Amino acid sequence: MPRRLQRKPKAHRPPRPTGRRTLIPGCAAAEQGVSRTIYSFLTRKWDRELEYRLIKELWAFNGDRIAVDDHPGLSDLGL
Repeated sequence: MPRRLQRKPKAHRPPRPTGRRTLIPGCAAAEQGVSRTIYSFLTRKWDRELEYRLIKELWAFNGDRIAVDDHPGLSDLGL
């Protein structure tokens, strides 16, 4: 059997904490108070982001490609 047929795509990829500080449980635990967890998480997140602003500047362009330089406004919060 060819190798490419032996590989099976994953139906679900577990959450990875790349660039994230808080992981929220998925829908499987929805009946155990996850909605309260999500609500409190979003409340904390939005309280921190009241002063958030994102500045994008055109850095370069060529044909049908562009490069944009991002300057997120949360650098002082460590996010």
